[in-house]
Amino acid sequence: MIFLNKNKLSIKKICILGLITALLITVSLTTTLFWKGKYVVQFTNGLYILFCLTIPGIGMLIVGVVYGSMIDSIANSFITIPITIFINVLIFLIIKISNKTFVQHILALFCCVLVFLYIPYQWYVNWNGLSSDERYGLLISELIVDAIQLLVSFIIFEFMFLTLTKTKLIIKIQKQY
Repeated sequence: MIFLNKNKLSIKKICILGLITALLITVSLTTTLFWKGKYVVQFTNGLYILFCLTIPGIGMLIVGVVYGSMIDSIANSFITIPITIFINVLIFLIIKISNKTFVQHILALFCCVLVFLYIPYQWYVNWNGLSSDERYGLLISELIVDAIQLLVSFIIFEFMFLTLTKTKLIIKIQKQY
């Protein structure tokens, strides 16, 4: 029912969404190679936001759930899968509900800020048994990592969005899809 096009299931749309999922997973895995330690930084939020703005329909909701779950599974971070899915669904809903009312750059920045939702989740789920000094140390580290992730994700979104807008590829993509 998701990809109905004149009462027919569109294999083309399913394949495009599969390719987008594979692209997001590949970029996420590539960026995690450059990051050492216990923190995983995913710069693909900017790409996911761009695709949510570009691709009409609810297919990107499925992509967000699948790629977020797979990246957390690959990173051996099964405990963060629910919050990753929640953030990706929230990004999708915010973009689809308010796409016409807000400037897309402000909307993208707001969606990039949602990465800070990992902090309260980590505070209550992962760091619950730690002493307060260890918790505050991890809090500072997580704030720094999330700020870097926010900044780089927004820069990636801006670069890709401005490139696609200048070449008018966004309009072509939306017409083809």
